[in-house]
Amino acid sequence: MTKVLVIEKALGNKEAETIIKTLEYCIGNKLYSANGFRDVINLYDKEKNKIEDDNILLIADNIALNEKGKAKLAAKPAVRDLDAYQKIFDS
Repeated sequence: MTKVLVIEKALGNKEAETIIKTLEYCIGNKLYSANGFRDVINLYDKEKNKIEDDNILLIADNIALNEKGKAKLAAKPAVRDLDAYQKIFDS
């Protein structure tokens, strides 16, 4: 596979922000190979996806906690007549 094809395939449907970060990293670290570019862009893309996945989990956890909190707020404790306690003490 030619270098251009390796880069073209690595770009795929990556976001501009990921591509720019990859180019800046490669130039800053004098990494000029197509395979190096591919590896770096895949790394940045995985990091971005992990952050997005973590954010989704945090939102889901927050919603779940809010639902549990609502259920706790709606719960009413059982109320007994004081006579039931008096009978226990009288026995």
